[in-house]
Amino acid sequence: MTPDLTFGILFIFLLLYSLVRPFQSIFSKMFLIFGSCLGLLSVINIEVVDEISRSLGVERGADLYLYLGLITSFLFFLFLLNRFSSLESKINKLSRHIALKDLERESAKKEVKPD
Repeated sequence: MTPDLTFGILFIFLLLYSLVRPFQSIFSKMFLIFGSCLGLLSVINIEVVDEISRSLGVERGADLYLYLGLITSFLFFLFLLNRFSSLESKINKLSRHIALKDLERESAKKEVKPD
């Protein structure tokens, strides 16, 4: 099996998967569809990708993929930072709530205890 055929089948599978799978975010779905189409297009005819990249002002299609990969990496990094910050604030809120409940329980035990 040639690499073109292998990657072509992989990109077709990813495209079909992106159309069938329900996503929470439309951006995730569009990202997978767009990436699969670009990958399939590069396997089928790389000259078309070069023409698209030249129309966008990039010299080669490989450079376009490099730039898209860098942009995707930065967006993913920012998404992760946002997600971790959100989780950290939820954990802090939950730990404060637990601490207050423990304090209430301790004070209730002291009031009930006869000396």
